[in-house]
Amino acid sequence: MFGRMAYHEITPPERLVWVNSFADAEGNVAQSAYFPNNEFPLEILNVLTLKEENGKTTLHLTGQPIHANEEQEAFYQSCSPSMEQGFGGTFDKLVAYLKAL
Repeated sequence: MFGRMAYHEITPPERLVWVNSFADAEGNVAQSAYFPNNEFPLEILNVLTLKEENGKTTLHLTGQPIHANEEQEAFYQSCSPSMEQGFGGTFDKLVAYLKAL
């Protein structure tokens, strides 16, 4: 399985904007093998911002389907709890790693 990330904006150290999708072996946008009925959007626009305040950094990440039909948008929204859990676990591991430095 392959993934593709096309970066549209990199503003160090505060903002990243990119579109991610599943891809074929050549890097072309492709439908996910996990969702063979085309229910998952082909492309997701992601915006990540970092804001420092009082010595702490807050990370804010949003994702929104682009070029998707209504069914794909609804399916994507239904996946939110799973994505929040997945990202939450990833960020928990990052916090533990950074604390161990």
